[in-house]
Amino acid sequence: MISYLDEDPRQNDGITLYGIDDFHAVWERMLREVLPGVEGGWNSRLPKPAFRQASNGQLLVQERGMQTDIVIRDGTTLKVLDAKYYDATSLSNSPGWPDIVKQLFYHLALNSVVGDEVRTGSFVFP
Repeated sequence: MISYLDEDPRQNDGITLYGIDDFHAVWERMLREVLPGVEGGWNSRLPKPAFRQASNGQLLVQERGMQTDIVIRDGTTLKVLDAKYYDATSLSNSPGWPDIVKQLFYHLALNSVVGDEVRTGSFVFP
């Protein structure tokens, strides 16, 4: 991209198109940059799945736990935003059961980390 921007536009005789096949990453990053009160570091504070082996009782903890998109602090309220990258204009293209359950589990996970702060969850669409 930098090479393209450094080029002299007068040297380009044709049409050049650029796109991205990973829009959700761009959307999440953009929201983190423009929304007020965004706090990082929450994913490392949330619980991780753990399993105890029946054979020897050893506890195995996964390295990666829940992955929130965006957490915003607004006074004493923590808002977990799930950045969706589709239009959600009808029931057929709206967040489904897995998305809703994920928000509920974020709420439960935050219960184990924060005290009396209010927690909310929302979906954010382009």
